[in-house]
Amino acid sequence: MGDIYPYYFSTFMKNNYNLQNFDLYRFIAKKERICDKIPVFKFNRLSDFKISDDDSLFYDVSISEALGQHFLNLELNIDLRLLCYRCLEDVELKLKTSNRYELVQATSKSEKHVIDDIKIEIIDNFDLLSFIEDEILLELPTSPKHAFECN
Repeated sequence: MGDIYPYYFSTFMKNNYNLQNFDLYRFIAKKERICDKIPVFKFNRLSDFKISDDDSLFYDVSISEALGQHFLNLELNIDLRLLCYRCLEDVELKLKTSNRYELVQATSKSEKHVIDDIKIEIIDNFDLLSFIEDEILLELPTSPKHAFECN
């Protein structure tokens, strides 16, 4: 996937969080950073797009602060197999994305995470795994095609 990921794994502590029951409050308070990988089979909606059974998603999640406001920074890197809409053959997609989300206080602690524009409500039990999967699905092209002319 690139030479930068071994650096991440040797420099930063791997994930000690439960991604499906993520403690955003603790993560913000400690201004932590997670650089890790997740096997693609852990994502229900992405499993059809995996290239092989040992495929992984590399992610980097961190907190930043500007003018008293906290932001969640999310970088994703994954290789997926899609179906070319022209020739109906496999096409590989190397997806790399980097986004920043404003963190705002939730109105009710029992609500699921709500995304409004680029804001995330800070709640207990945030499902970071589903959020990552949602972000990948939003980045997928609606009509994938080969870079070359195919039939």
